[in-house]
Amino acid sequence: MAERVLTLSQPQIKRNEPVPVAVQSYWGMVRRRLVRDKITMFALGLLIFMVVISLASPWIGTHLLGFDPTSTDLLSRNQPPTWATDAWPLFQSFTQSCQNNAHCDWAQWGHILQSAAAGIGQCFTNGAPCHWMGTDDAGRDVLTRGVYGGRISLRIGVWVAGVSMTLGVLMGLLSGYYATTFIDDIINAIIMTLGSIPLL
Repeated sequence: MAERVLTLSQPQIKRNEPVPVAVQSYWGMVRRRLVRDKITMFALGLLIFMVVISLASPWIGTHLLGFDPTSTDLLSRNQPPTWATDAWPLFQSFTQSCQNNAHCDWAQWGHILQSAAAGIGQCFTNGAPCHWMGTDDAGRDVLTRGVYGGRISLRIGVWVAGVSMTLGVLMGLLSGYYATTFIDDIINAIIMTLGSIPLL
Protein backbone atom coordinates (compact mmCIF):
# COMPACT_ATOMS: atom_id res chain seq x y z
CA MET A 1 0.00 0.00 0.00
CA ALA A 2 1.45 3.23 -1.08
CA GLU A 3 2.09 5.75 1.65
CA ARG A 4 0.44 9.08 1.27
CA VAL A 5 2.55 12.06 2.15
CA LEU A 6 0.69 15.20 3.06
CA THR A 7 2.47 18.39 2.27
CA LEU A 8 1.23 21.66 3.68
CA SER A 9 1.40 24.51 1.30
CA GLN A 10 3.27 27.40 2.86
CA PRO A 11 2.42 30.94 1.85
CA GLN A 12 4.88 32.41 -0.50
CA ILE A 13 6.80 35.24 1.13
CA LYS A 14 7.43 38.06 -1.22
CA ARG A 15 10.80 39.52 -0.61
CA ASN A 16 12.19 42.94 -1.35
CA GLU A 17 8.77 44.56 -0.98
CA PRO A 18 8.55 47.80 1.03
CA VAL A 19 6.53 47.53 4.21
CA PRO A 20 4.16 50.50 4.62
CA VAL A 21 5.18 52.46 7.70
CA ALA A 22 3.36 55.53 8.99
CA VAL A 23 5.97 58.26 8.87
CA GLN A 24 5.40 61.21 11.19
CA SER A 25 7.12 64.52 10.76
CA TYR A 26 9.40 66.03 13.38
CA TRP A 27 6.91 68.71 14.38
CA GLY A 28 4.18 66.09 14.54
CA MET A 29 6.20 64.09 17.07
CA VAL A 30 6.94 67.25 19.05
CA ARG A 31 3.25 68.19 19.13
CA ARG A 32 2.27 64.67 20.17
CA ARG A 33 4.72 64.61 23.08
CA LEU A 34 3.73 68.12 24.11
CA VAL A 35 0.02 67.30 24.24
CA ARG A 36 0.69 64.21 26.36
CA ASP A 37 2.54 66.23 29.02
CA LYS A 38 -0.29 67.47 31.25
CA ILE A 39 1.88 69.72 33.44
CA THR A 40 3.34 71.48 30.42
CA MET A 41 -0.11 71.99 28.89
CA PHE A 42 -1.39 73.44 32.17
CA ALA A 43 1.59 75.82 32.39
CA LEU A 44 1.11 76.81 28.74
CA GLY A 45 -2.57 77.53 29.32
CA LEU A 46 -1.74 79.60 32.41
CA LEU A 47 0.87 81.56 30.44
CA ILE A 48 -1.61 82.26 27.63
CA PHE A 49 -4.20 83.39 30.19
CA MET A 50 -1.72 85.80 31.82
CA VAL A 51 -0.67 87.21 28.45
CA VAL A 52 -4.29 87.78 27.39
CA ILE A 53 -5.12 89.48 30.72
CA SER A 54 -2.03 91.69 30.44
CA LEU A 55 -2.77 92.72 26.86
CA ALA A 56 -6.43 93.41 27.66
CA SER A 57 -5.64 95.37 30.84
CA PRO A 58 -6.75 98.78 29.45
CA TRP A 59 -10.19 97.39 28.59
CA ILE A 60 -10.43 95.43 31.85
CA GLY A 61 -9.46 98.42 33.99
CA THR A 62 -11.77 100.87 32.23
CA HIS A 63 -14.88 98.85 31.39
CA LEU A 64 -14.84 95.84 33.70
CA LEU A 65 -13.33 97.22 36.93
CA GLY A 66 -14.10 100.90 36.39
CA PHE A 67 -10.80 102.30 37.72
CA ASP A 68 -7.76 104.03 36.33
CA PRO A 69 -4.45 102.68 37.68
CA THR A 70 -3.10 106.19 38.32
CA SER A 71 -6.21 107.83 39.81
CA THR A 72 -6.06 108.40 43.57
CA ASP A 73 -8.83 108.71 46.14
CA LEU A 74 -7.56 109.68 49.58
CA LEU A 75 -10.99 109.04 51.10
CA SER A 76 -10.68 105.36 50.12
CA ARG A 77 -7.21 104.70 51.48
CA ASN A 78 -6.22 101.22 52.67
CA GLN A 79 -9.63 99.68 52.22
CA PRO A 80 -9.93 95.91 52.54
CA PRO A 81 -11.18 93.82 49.62
CA THR A 82 -14.90 94.11 48.94
CA TRP A 83 -15.59 90.53 49.93
CA ALA A 84 -13.75 91.02 53.24
CA THR A 85 -15.38 94.29 54.36
CA ASP A 86 -17.65 92.54 56.86
CA ALA A 87 -16.09 89.08 56.79
CA TRP A 88 -12.62 90.16 57.93
CA PRO A 89 -13.60 91.13 61.52
CA LEU A 90 -15.43 87.81 61.83
CA PHE A 91 -12.34 85.97 60.63
CA GLN A 92 -10.17 87.84 63.14
CA SER A 93 -12.49 86.83 65.98
CA PHE A 94 -12.32 83.25 64.74
CA THR A 95 -8.52 83.24 64.85
CA GLN A 96 -8.51 84.83 68.32
CA SER A 97 -10.82 82.12 69.63
CA CYS A 98 -8.46 79.50 68.26
CA GLN A 99 -5.45 81.12 69.92
CA ASN A 100 -7.03 81.91 73.29
CA ASN A 101 -9.20 78.89 73.92
CA ALA A 102 -7.20 76.37 71.87
CA HIS A 103 -10.56 75.36 70.43
CA CYS A 104 -11.74 76.79 67.12
CA ASP A 105 -15.38 77.67 66.79
CA TRP A 106 -15.97 76.30 63.31
CA ALA A 107 -19.59 77.40 63.39
CA GLN A 108 -18.39 80.96 62.72
CA TRP A 109 -17.35 79.96 59.20
CA GLY A 110 -20.98 80.03 58.12
CA HIS A 111 -21.26 83.70 59.07
CA ILE A 112 -17.89 84.45 57.45
CA LEU A 113 -18.92 82.91 54.13
CA GLN A 114 -22.31 84.63 54.21
CA SER A 115 -20.69 88.03 54.84
CA ALA A 116 -18.18 87.46 52.04
CA ALA A 117 -20.96 86.47 49.62
CA ALA A 118 -22.97 89.53 50.64
CA GLY A 119 -19.99 91.80 49.98
CA ILE A 120 -19.51 90.30 46.52
CA GLY A 121 -23.24 90.56 45.80
CA GLN A 122 -23.19 94.31 46.46
CA CYS A 123 -20.87 94.78 43.49
CA PHE A 124 -23.48 93.32 41.15
CA THR A 125 -26.62 94.84 42.68
CA ASN A 126 -25.67 98.40 43.59
CA GLY A 127 -23.61 99.11 40.48
CA ALA A 128 -21.10 101.10 42.52
CA PRO A 129 -17.40 100.52 41.83
CA CYS A 130 -16.00 97.81 44.08
CA HIS A 131 -12.40 97.26 45.07
CA TRP A 132 -12.10 93.50 44.67
CA MET A 133 -8.63 93.41 46.24
CA GLY A 134 -8.81 96.63 48.24
CA THR A 135 -6.90 99.88 47.86
CA ASP A 136 -3.37 101.01 48.66
CA ASP A 137 -2.20 103.93 50.80
CA ALA A 138 -3.10 106.40 48.02
CA GLY A 139 -6.61 105.04 47.42
CA ARG A 140 -5.72 103.32 44.14
CA ASP A 141 -7.38 100.04 43.20
CA VAL A 142 -4.96 97.17 43.82
CA LEU A 143 -6.46 94.77 41.25
CA THR A 144 -6.35 97.37 38.47
CA ARG A 145 -2.73 98.20 39.22
CA GLY A 146 -1.87 94.50 39.36
CA VAL A 147 -3.42 93.88 35.96
CA TYR A 148 -1.54 96.82 34.48
CA GLY A 149 1.66 95.64 36.17
CA GLY A 150 1.45 92.42 34.18
CA ARG A 151 2.11 94.43 31.02
CA ILE A 152 5.38 95.72 32.48
CA SER A 153 6.52 92.24 33.47
CA LEU A 154 5.59 90.88 30.05
CA ARG A 155 7.44 93.69 28.31
CA ILE A 156 10.57 93.13 30.40
CA GLY A 157 10.51 89.39 29.64
CA VAL A 158 10.19 89.99 25.89
CA TRP A 159 13.01 92.54 25.90
CA VAL A 160 15.34 90.30 27.91
CA ALA A 161 14.68 87.34 25.60
CA GLY A 162 15.22 89.48 22.51
CA VAL A 163 18.47 91.03 23.74
CA SER A 164 19.82 87.66 24.91
CA MET A 165 19.03 86.02 21.58
CA THR A 166 20.57 88.87 19.59
CA LEU A 167 23.79 88.90 21.61
CA GLY A 168 24.03 85.10 21.59
CA VAL A 169 23.62 84.84 17.82
CA LEU A 170 26.07 87.69 17.21
CA MET A 171 28.75 86.24 19.48
CA GLY A 172 28.24 82.78 18.00
CA LEU A 173 28.66 84.09 14.46
CA LEU A 174 31.81 86.01 15.38
CA SER A 175 33.27 83.03 17.21
CA GLY A 176 32.57 80.71 14.28
CA TYR A 177 33.83 83.11 11.61
CA TYR A 178 37.05 84.01 13.45
CA ALA A 179 37.75 80.49 14.69
CA THR A 180 41.24 79.72 16.07
CA THR A 181 41.98 83.44 16.43
CA PHE A 182 42.26 85.73 19.41
CA ILE A 183 38.67 86.93 18.83
CA ASP A 184 37.43 83.38 19.38
CA ASP A 185 39.52 83.15 22.55
CA ILE A 186 38.11 86.42 23.89
CA ILE A 187 34.50 85.36 23.23
CA ASN A 188 35.09 81.97 24.86
CA ALA A 189 36.67 83.66 27.88
CA ILE A 190 33.66 85.97 28.24
CA ILE A 191 31.23 83.04 27.99
CA MET A 192 33.16 80.97 30.53
CA THR A 193 33.33 83.93 32.91
CA LEU A 194 29.59 84.52 32.68
CA GLY A 195 28.92 80.81 33.09
CA SER A 196 31.03 80.60 36.25
CA ILE A 197 29.01 83.29 38.08
CA PRO A 198 26.25 81.61 40.13
CA LEU A 199 22.62 82.55 39.49
CA LEU A 200 23.49 84.80 36.56
